[in-house]
Amino acid sequence: MNYKTDFGIWSGIFAVPSSVVDEHLRLAGAAQLKALLYCLRHSQKSVSDEELSGALGISKADAADAVQYWVHAGVLSRGDDKTALQAVRTGAGIIPSDSAENNMIVGSEDMRRVSAAAEGAERALSAAQKHIPAPNVRPTGPEVNRRATEDPEVSYLLQEAQLRLSRMISPGESSTLVYLHDYYGLPSEVILLAMELAAKRGRCNMRYIEKVAVQWSDEGINTLEAAEKKIDQIELVESSWNRLLVMIGLDRRAPTPNEMKYLTRWLDEWGFSLDAIRLAYYECADNTHKVIFRYINKVLENWHNAGAHTAAEIEKLKAEAERHKTNNSSKKNQSKKETSFDLDEYEKLTNVNPTI
Repeated sequence: MNYKTDFGIWSGIFAVPSSVVDEHLRLAGAAQLKALLYCLRHSQKSVSDEELSGALGISKADAADAVQYWVHAGVLSRGDDKTALQAVRTGAGIIPSDSAENNMIVGSEDMRRVSAAAEGAERALSAAQKHIPAPNVRPTGPEVNRRATEDPEVSYLLQEAQLRLSRMISPGESSTLVYLHDYYGLPSEVILLAMELAAKRGRCNMRYIEKVAVQWSDEGINTLEAAEKKIDQIELVESSWNRLLVMIGLDRRAPTPNEMKYLTRWLDEWGFSLDAIRLAYYECADNTHKVIFRYINKVLENWHNAGAHTAAEIEKLKAEAERHKTNNSSKKNQSKKETSFDLDEYEKLTNVNPTI
């Protein structure tokens, strides 16, 4: 009598990309997941909307919508009104079960080879995907409702958003909020703080709220404490900006993003006082008759490197530089070694070409 090992259901298998679970499990609905599994199972052929509709027991339109989610995500691609898998995300990791060798028994060595091939393809895919932008796939109305039902935090986010905005939010706005929470992984409190910041700036629309939230996500601001610190920093910079404009006699206006970047560096990173920044502005105005932030930044960078950050320290530094220049005009190179401040650099600074 002959015996053989019966692997049962394991005689035919196919792989599912890890990204489906890692990135889409919370966003994808039941129909979308079923559609993907069916397409992966039949990866050796093209699958039409009609076939998918019959296999899943849903309408053709619903089948097309379900597949479209994965098309947007880059997992499937459409061509000639059919759905065909591409190697972009799944190719090397799919093991077709309806091949010509369908009926052969898969032994342990075969399983190890299959597993190694799938893991290798997934590692290569992971490296490639680092340079692929996130697909802009927003949850549909039913998906938003499902998320609000199954996750108390999402329900809290949607209810609280309406209170903060003092109005009912539209389905599109609800979709954006759930998208920020699920895809970018931002807690509800962080998204609500982004909403508060937008309201303070008089720009309480969902497009601006999303822009702020995505920027925070890119900066790694994904906790309530980090978001509160960010808002404190923004308010400090904006307040300092207004005070600086008054100090130097310029008209009040909102800072540009580039000006905000400079001011944050001067105040937070380098630790300058507003009086010190005003002195740098005077250096710029005296030598260029313009307001050039790159010039002001260069002045402050030199003072920062020399260890002077307050108006008193800067005045002392300038007086020391002038004294050395007067007493040692014939020994400029020697003076350069004796003082901690680079006189040549200072002279270049105060005689900079106004066209920079």
